[in-house]
Amino acid sequence: MSLDDLRFLPDADEENEFFLLYTGQKEDLKAAPEYNEDDVRLRAADMREGGEKIEIVKLSDLDSEEFLGLAVFGQNDNWIGEISQVTFSEDGQIKMVILDIGGFLGLGETQVAVPLDMIELRRLGGDDLRAYVSATEKQLQEMEPWEEDN
Repeated sequence: MSLDDLRFLPDADEENEFFLLYTGQKEDLKAAPEYNEDDVRLRAADMREGGEKIEIVKLSDLDSEEFLGLAVFGQNDNWIGEISQVTFSEDGQIKMVILDIGGFLGLGETQVAVPLDMIELRRLGGDDLRAYVSATEKQLQEMEPWEEDN
């Protein structure tokens, strides 16, 4: 299989969304290794943005001071908000990540709760630590606001 066999086709209904079209041989596709999300995340650590290396960071490698307050970006690298707190399950594991979205200078912000698996932490160029959420800003705004009593 070759990257030359892949084509990105824009989705006519969604801006900045694409379909991936494989144009190679069916036999080559069947012989390709099975998709493994962990392998893809590890390979993502070698991505480069503007010439800078992007490193995928595990939450276990951070302390709460580094995690709380992190800027949150969406799928199109647009700023969405920040991580304000986390909730824990009965066994002490992080259950939900609370994001402050929207607003300006702390006014008009809405808090929404997203599961930890929707958050990916990336360090750009060695210093710039960011959180990326696997939802659009619109999807987050349409979520039920989180309240501490929940």
